[in-house]
Order: sequence, then structure tokens, then C-alpha cells
Amino acid sequence: MAKKKNNKERSHESIIDSVGGFNGDYKKIIIVSAIVVIIFATFYFLTVFITNKNSEKDNTTEDTTSSSYSEVMVGRTFALPEEEYLVLYYDYSDETLKESFKDFSVDYHPGVGPYAFYVADMSDAINKSYVSETSNTAPTKASELSISGPTLIHFRDGAVIEYIEGEENILNYLQ
Repeated sequence: MAKKKNNKERSHESIIDSVGGFNGDYKKIIIVSAIVVIIFATFYFLTVFITNKNSEKDNTTEDTTSSSYSEVMVGRTFALPEEEYLVLYYDYSDETLKESFKDFSVDYHPGVGPYAFYVADMSDAINKSYVSETSNTAPTKASELSISGPTLIHFRDGAVIEYIEGEENILNYLQ
């Protein structure tokens, strides 16, 4: 009789093994699933951490540059969204000019009005095609721009209303 019980127990265990596979299959599936969840959670938290870190940098950049200027490509200067704005064109690689023009604010121009203030880097490869020996002081579109040195252009409704050349003249105009 003892042998019979053993045979019954053995047949019962073999049924569980063949039907449920508790010994290996479920355990492997659970372990693989847990690893996949951990990997996805790690990537999620890394992404959130990196995104938050970048947005903090963006926020601090916005806070510190809100009183400086916005950079623009020369080809876009006739199509900026504001009704009236100023664009200062100069070579950023010239440290003297960079020092002279570093303190002008984005939204205020003394004696003239609250205009957006943009700066175009004439040393940028994209803008170099607009650099010339002679200036066009009456351009009507971006393709007609010809900048020969530091230049400030006052735009209204996408048209040039004032064209100022030379570092001294620009500094006098802006103060």
C-alpha cells in the first residue's frame, strides 16, 4: 500500500509539472518580466531627470537673457514677428565690438521706444554672404542686405526706417 501512495503522489506531481510548469516556466517569465519593467523604469526616470535638468537650464537661460538680446540669422531680419524692432549686425569674433555691444537690452531702447532688439552674428558662416566692402543703406528685402561693418537697422512692418553704420554712431543712437 505504501508503494501505491508513492505512485499516486508521483503521478500527481507529474500532472502539476506537465500542466502548470511551476518549476521553471513561470519563474522564468516572472524574472524576465521583472527585468524588463526595471529597465523601462530606469530609462523613464533617466529621461525625466535629463529633461528636468535641461528645462532648468532653459529656465535659467531665459531668466539671464531676458535683459539681453535675441540672436537672428540675417536672412530672417525682414520677417520677424514684431511690428517694430532693431537688428544689430556685427562680427562676434571681434572682441572689441562684442564688449561695446554687450549691455543692450532686448525690450527697451532709450528715447525711441520699447522695441525688440535682435543681434546678427556676421562671423557666422550662414551670414557671411551678406558681408561686403560696401553697404546698401536702403535694402527692401533680405537678399539686398550688404553689411560692411557694425550696422544697426530699425525696422517697422518689415521695412527699413533707419540705417545706422559704425560703432560710435550705433552707441550714440542706442544711448
